[in-house]
Amino acid sequence: MSNDHLTDIAYRHFIESVKDYAIYMLSADGTVISWNEGARRAKGYLSDEIIGRYFGLFYSEAEQLSGVPAKNLEIALRSGQFEGEGWRYRKDGSRFWAHVMIDTIRDEQNTLLGFAKITRDISEQKAINDRIAWMARYDALTGLPNRVEFF
Repeated sequence: MSNDHLTDIAYRHFIESVKDYAIYMLSADGTVISWNEGARRAKGYLSDEIIGRYFGLFYSEAEQLSGVPAKNLEIALRSGQFEGEGWRYRKDGSRFWAHVMIDTIRDEQNTLLGFAKITRDISEQKAINDRIAWMARYDALTGLPNRVEFF
């Protein structure tokens, strides 16, 4: 067995062992072509259910209709990476606040092979940040705006 083959096997096992991040590959047109255990946990789809489907289904219907998924791929194409946060949807319809990175994958001739997508559920962090922001603007006892709101 060659060293490259062993490296490929080790890499696949590494990706599959990551549980807190959804890590998957998209084809050049945004079709899901690989799926790790972290993606299954975060989004609820088994690999058999999601591979071959367009990744836009993780976005809200309004975002799908306005072309947000395709725009994110376009940004990744132009700059090499897209990074952002927003609501993403699970198989059961529930949503979570996600930090998303989309990187372009190219071969030695710079031909686009597809995209690597990493998604992390940061709902708890967002809830804490939202609570801190609320506390900075409103009185905890009365719930009324404090002086910050008036200036």
